[in-house]
Order: sequence, then C-alpha cells, then structure tokens
Amino acid sequence: MEESGNDSEESERKNFENLNIPPPSPYQTPVINNISIISKNWLNTPSPVRYLRAGDDIVNEPDDELDDDDELDDNGHEMTSNPEPPKEFINEDLLKADAIGDTAFSKRWVLSTLLNILKYVEDDDMNQLVELDEEVQDGVCHLWDMSMNDEMCVGIIGNMMCSPSIFQVYSSDDAFMSFLFSLFECDDPPVLIETLRLLTTCISFKEHCGLWITAIKQSQHILTSVLFILQSSTNVTLLKSTAEFVSKLFDVSDEMCLHWSCPDLVLAVLEAFKQTGSFESKLYNELMSVLQSMSTTENGVEALVTYAGEICILCLGYLRNLCDDVLLVVVGNENVIAATVSVINVLFLHWDANIDFINQDYSFVRVVLKFLEALNELPVIYKINIDGATTDNGSGDLEMANDDSHDEKDGRSVYRLIRSLLITLLKDALNLLLKIDGPEGEVTSAPRSLQYIEKYCSRERLLLVHSCLGEDIHAWLQLADKFKCVNFKKFLLEKSIFQYSD
Repeated sequence: MEESGNDSEESERKNFENLNIPPPSPYQTPVINNISIISKNWLNTPSPVRYLRAGDDIVNEPDDELDDDDELDDNGHEMTSNPEPPKEFINEDLLKADAIGDTAFSKRWVLSTLLNILKYVEDDDMNQLVELDEEVQDGVCHLWDMSMNDEMCVGIIGNMMCSPSIFQVYSSDDAFMSFLFSLFECDDPPVLIETLRLLTTCISFKEHCGLWITAIKQSQHILTSVLFILQSSTNVTLLKSTAEFVSKLFDVSDEMCLHWSCPDLVLAVLEAFKQTGSFESKLYNELMSVLQSMSTTENGVEALVTYAGEICILCLGYLRNLCDDVLLVVVGNENVIAATVSVINVLFLHWDANIDFINQDYSFVRVVLKFLEALNELPVIYKINIDGATTDNGSGDLEMANDDSHDEKDGRSVYRLIRSLLITLLKDALNLLLKIDGPEGEVTSAPRSLQYIEKYCSRERLLLVHSCLGEDIHAWLQLADKFKCVNFKKFLLEKSIFQYSD
C-alpha cells in the first residue's frame, strides 16, 4: 500500500513537470490605478517565498546570509515584502491628469493621433485616395470607436462649437438641438456634464445665441432636469456645471431669468449648497450667482422671500467665514461678496421677519462693519501689493489708478457697489433697531445688534455707525436711554457737541 501511494505521488509530480509551466515571477511589477511602476528597489527585493514543485510543503525560507545589496527596513531587518511605492505616485490627480474626463482615454494619445492625420491632409491632394500607414489607420479606428462613447461624442462637438463657422451651422440644425436636449434624459453624470458645458458654450456666443435661448425656453424638460440635478445629485462637478449653465443663461437673457425664477429653483439651489463642502468652493460662487440673478426680477424676489430665513443664514455664514480669518481678504472674492451682499440687501427690503434677524443675532452688524473697515483700508493694501493699482480720492470712494493693465471701469465699480450695498444694509439694520419696542412700551433687554454696538465696537466702528444714523440723533439718544446703553449714549453726545461747536 505504501509503495502504491509513493508511485501515485511520483506520477503526479512528473505530470506537473511535464506541463512546463514556469513558477510565477516573484518580481511582479507594482500597479497603481492600472499604471505600472518599475523601481530599482522592487527589482532588488528578494523573494520571501521559494516556489517548490507540487507535493512539497510551501514554507518561508529566508536566505541564510544577507548580501551587501539586500535591503533592510527601518529596524535593520531584511525586507520580506515589496516596499511602499513613493508617495508622489499615489497622487490621484497626477495619475488622472492625462485622462479624458472619467474615462481611460489619453489626451496625449488623441492629440498625437489627430496631428498625424492632419499631416496627411496637409501634404496630399484631397482629390486623390491616400493610403495611410498601418499605425495611423489603427489610430483612426480607435478614434472612431472612442467617438461612439456618448461622453466623448458630446465633448468633441463642444470643442468644435468653439469655431464660429461650425457654431453657426449647428445652431440652425433643429435635429441637432433636439438630440442635445434629449441627452438630459440620460442618467450618466459624465454625459450630463459634457452636455451642460456644450449648452453653456452655445449661449455664450452673442451671435445666434438667441436661437438656443428660444429652443431652451420651448423645451419641456430642461428646467425639470436642472431642478432634479440640483436637488438630488451629489456629484460636485455635475452640480457646478449645472449652476454655471443656469448662471450664464440668466446673465445673457433677462427673459429666461424671469421665466425660470420660481420657488422650486430656490429650493433646488439651497439643496445644492449642502454639497459645496466649504464656502471657498467654486460651486458656492456659481450657486450664489444664480440667486443674485433671481433677485433682479420680481418673480425671483418673491421666490427668494419664500426661503428668506435659510438664505440669510447661508449668506451671513459666508461673510462670517471670511471675517473669521486673521486677514479679511476682499481682493479675489469681490464678485461673490457683491452677489452675497446684494441678495441680503434685497431680502431686507421685502422680508417681514428681518427685524427678528437683527434682534437675535449681533454678528450681522459686526460683519457689515468689518467689511466696511476692510474696504476703507483696501487702497493702502493695493499700494503695497500692486504698485499703482488704486488711489484714494479723499472722499472715501475707491478709484482705480490710470493704468492700461487694469480694467478701470470694472475695478472701480465692483468695490463701489460692495461699499454702497453695505452702507445701505447698515442703515436699514439701524433703522430697524429704532422700531424695536417691548410689549406696550415695556423696556426689554437690548437687541443683540445694539448690545454689540454698546459693548464691543471700537471707536473706528462707532464712527462708521454714526455716519449711517441719519439726522435724528435725538431718537438714538432715546433708544440708548431706553436700553441703558451708557457707552453708546456718551459717544453720541460727544459727537453732537463736537458738531455743534463746529
């Protein structure tokens, strides 16, 4: 019986050897995200396992002696596994830099193939048949296969539409418009992203953009698709592309802004804000731009007031976030700051509960005063960082210096707009304080905003407050007496005496 068993084992061993299958290589090339990485460290790393024939026990057998070239770990022991790949190879953005969208297609390869094809077009007579090299033919076939991908197809058309002549041809093709609009029924985010980018490009051309705007208005499901994406998608890139499209559409067409401004859009935008992650994201900027555009129409204002409380908290949160930094940075954020302050300003004019907002939150007045301080200091900052960028005309208004390298009109208007909006907002808030009264004249605790002015305002900020109080100083003295604001009353009397003495 033992001999029979040994014969069977020997037979199995010979059968395995006759297969001539080499053992697996111990030096497998490491792969990260389908990219092979070959390093000298991996090639020199000894195998921790000896590959034995069938029937032998598989055991770890470390070498008896270490060669000089054998690598040791940090503890001085022989390395028994491949070392960790260098950290620079684990950068996801770096690894995907050459990829087209979320596909595995290479940008470099596509451009190289197209350039090779163009050489034949330039060098040969177009009236004659030309035989392409086998490598170029294969490249053309691969490009054709890639173009059958919806995302690639829309992306390629989007690049072509940047040419005015091609844009004009496609803009007069109703069938193409219908096909493009039908892609909104797709549930693939990359396809939707490319479709939205293409539509944004189409409405960005001043010529013929009217055809696209008319078609979008007549479409039955584009607005529905936009609302669905903003309300339900967690894909930040898709949300950003959608917000950019809506923002651009409202910017180029007042009619579409009026037509699309509704409470459902406001609610969808508020849902999308939850995916921004931080106030510094580009998605926040685009979404706030949509709300600001809506605030310029009557329908939009009514829709915004429906969710005024949530919007004010959101806007104040963004401004407070900037104020919490050591240095309040206005330059570079001026457009989104202007949009945010503009939305708050509109809501304060039409929102009945604004008085409660001022009464319960002192940070509102603090934020407005801090931004006004920053704008007053902005000319000095510009003189330090950007030579000759701005000047102060002595009236408190910001002016751009006479320099061809700057857009004088835009540079001057955006900061004036922010300053004007903030001053108007501060005046409205202070006027609301005069209307606050306890039940039947009963003296209650001071409103939070008034508490901030009384306890925490520096003299510079008190001067800003005083400039927005108006001429009825007597009413403010009564208010200070009513809520026992001693410091504020003292400041008001001091300023009054100083004015009368002048």
